[in-house]
Amino acid sequence: RGLDVAVRNANDGISIAQTAEGAMNETTNILQRMRDLSLQSANGSNSKAERVAIQEEVTALNDELNRIAETTSFGGNKLLNGTHGAKSFQIGADNGEAVMLELKDMRSDNKMMGGVSYQAESGKGKDWNVAQGKNDLKINLTDSYGQEQEINISAKAGDDIEELATYINGQTDLV
Repeated sequence: RGLDVAVRNANDGISIAQTAEGAMNETTNILQRMRDLSLQSANGSNSKAERVAIQEEVTALNDELNRIAETTSFGGNKLLNGTHGAKSFQIGADNGEAVMLELKDMRSDNKMMGGVSYQAESGKGKDWNVAQGKNDLKINLTDSYGQEQEINISAKAGDDIEELATYINGQTDLV
């Protein structure tokens, strides 16, 4: 009888892992599409309207990532939003015959997933552009390894924020 219960427990653990794996496979597809869009956006031939459309798709994909993390569940328990934690499954008839399954927060805004945001010291509107004589941009940041980094950009007067993003993306994958 104890062995039958252990088999059911093991099957529950397998089902949880398969449910999480299915959601993470879909997440992988979304992340690949986001990567493709970021490469497409970095192309200097894109117009502002094209970049806006690309960003709208990236935002929708990001929302879908978070929806998957918030709604993936098994037996009423959320699996990928950080509330599952570590669970023990008794898979044998004897004490100590258990396995642990730990599922972490898979939301895109989770720091462990690289979720960060940036804010300029003095906020500028969407129509901001580089002023004449103020062509140098210096960005100081801390990368994901805790190392201080500096990015120096020389822009042209009249460049807008999308053009600056292209310059930055051309120099580093830290941002």
